[in-house]
Amino acid sequence: VRGRFDFVHVDIRCPEDFDRLPRRRYDRVYHLAASFANELSVELPLLDHRTNVEGTENLLRFLSRVGTGQLVYTGSSSSYGDAPLPLTEDLPPRPYTPYALSKHVGETARLHQREAFGTDEQNLHVRLGLPGVAIR
Repeated sequence: VRGRFDFVHVDIRCPEDFDRLPRRRYDRVYHLAASFANELSVELPLLDHRTNVEGTENLLRFLSRVGTGQLVYTGSSSSYGDAPLPLTEDLPPRPYTPYALSKHVGETARLHQREAFGTDEQNLHVRLGLPGVAIR
């Protein structure tokens, strides 16, 4: 695996951290950063917002400057609330916590990126404890 990919630790919440990354087009970017505080998100909504909304926007701004072939974004099934399984992406969003809302906003920003810049993307929706991963 050595030499096949670059790993650089970046705090997605800090736009200045992206200055440490090489200024080149990336073949594929995996956006796995998230603040998961679903239970705490009612008491501490800014924790989720900073990472899941502002951090995602920081990454998307960077990618719009340098380009990427594919963005793989880890969404959350919580964006659909308590919808019955199996979940599909054509369900209406029903986020019921600040965490779920922040993940939905991140997905919306990702969709805008795709439309505005032609980014090829995949979206993973994860429901913890259930085999509910969907790749589009």
